[in-house]
Amino acid sequence: MSHKKSLLAPSKVKSSLKSHSYIALWFSALLYLICISGAIVVFFEEFERLEQPHIEEYSHFPAENIQPAMDEYIQRIGKTPIASYIVLPTEGFPRTHITDGIDEWYLNQDGSFSAAVTTPWTGMLKELHTNLHLPHIIGMTLVGFFGIVLFSLIISGVLSHPKLFKDLFFLRRNRSARLKQTDWHNRLSVWGLPFHLMIAITGAFIGLSSVLLSITALGFFNNDTEAVLEAIYGGDPIIQNSGGKINYSEAFRQLALQDPEAEPIYLVVHNMGTEKQLLEIAATLPERLIYSEMYRFNDDGQFIDKQGMSDGPIGRQASYSTYRLHFGHFDSFWVKPLYFLMGLMLSLMAVYGMNIWFARRPHRNWINNAWQGWVWGIPIALVLSAITSLISLNPFIVFYGSLILLLVINVQYGERFNCLMVMRYLLISSVLVLILAATISGFYSSRS
Repeated sequence: MSHKKSLLAPSKVKSSLKSHSYIALWFSALLYLICISGAIVVFFEEFERLEQPHIEEYSHFPAENIQPAMDEYIQRIGKTPIASYIVLPTEGFPRTHITDGIDEWYLNQDGSFSAAVTTPWTGMLKELHTNLHLPHIIGMTLVGFFGIVLFSLIISGVLSHPKLFKDLFFLRRNRSARLKQTDWHNRLSVWGLPFHLMIAITGAFIGLSSVLLSITALGFFNNDTEAVLEAIYGGDPIIQNSGGKINYSEAFRQLALQDPEAEPIYLVVHNMGTEKQLLEIAATLPERLIYSEMYRFNDDGQFIDKQGMSDGPIGRQASYSTYRLHFGHFDSFWVKPLYFLMGLMLSLMAVYGMNIWFARRPHRNWINNAWQGWVWGIPIALVLSAITSLISLNPFIVFYGSLILLLVINVQYGERFNCLMVMRYLLISSVLVLILAATISGFYSSRS
């Protein structure tokens, strides 16, 4: 009992609130950008389909069409890749595409090549969320660091508000703007607390994976990162093949025998055409959080083993479950809208938190206007970049150009004009224009 009193002592509450405020003040702007882009990127599969609506869609890609597609792919790129991937159709993304991680094409159901994969706006959005358009490792590490920031804000926020859970539905609607902002900030924090914690922890793990890998290798594996990966995800089997064509049909038949409930989502061929070639088929399993289990086959299509993502060490299962948990990559129709709404809640928490700080200031200056331009400018710039990408303008340039322009306008004219009202109307109208433009684009694509 004394421990509980000590934990919620006024001095500790005050200290937690002070820490919460300082962390939020320094990091809310970027945290808002990461959260709102993350809320939208949940629908990346739908966006990719909208960007190329003319691609043939189907639910099954025949195994006998894999080898001809691989042969043509090698001919097109002029070399045999170290690893070649074919991503199979799923319920959420009923298309097949082939890639080596650089060049990528969609495949028709008969195995013939369709258009090259070109999704500039969706790619821009995904990179904005995962690495803030910075060099990949640097950007991912920074975003991972913000997972820690979010976790710190959640814990300090809970500790700084002893009545947070008691006042679960307490909203002071007829009080000052600051009190209303405070109530909404606190209520959203509690309503989404389990989700917020999950996003913070998984986001930190994914973003900081490279750093954690290097630290673990340096501290426990004599700086051997390959040994760390093998310890976490398991090593490759020892194989000796003829280096001939792979019997894909037999491999899929063997997979069905090994695990009838496994649903293949992609396959990868390592070291194609050599004695060390290895076929891996990734498959989802029902009622499991892991992204997939990896089943491995020799070139005769005979089953070798599986990687143990579903039944291996608990650490391996946990690490391979973070992606689906963080991005809401589940088959249920309701998961993506739920993740989107919860992501918006996180974004609004950052906004309301900063608005509380602004409401406490005795005066308004350019910082208020810049924050207003940032909060409204990001979604407007995303929508404008999506509209202009339909006419082949670079979404990266349009996004940052629009955002900078809106920031400058708000800083320069925020005091003289009602920029907030203008941006609200601009966001609504741009969303309507995007819906109309995407509908027209999809109509003409279906007619061609």
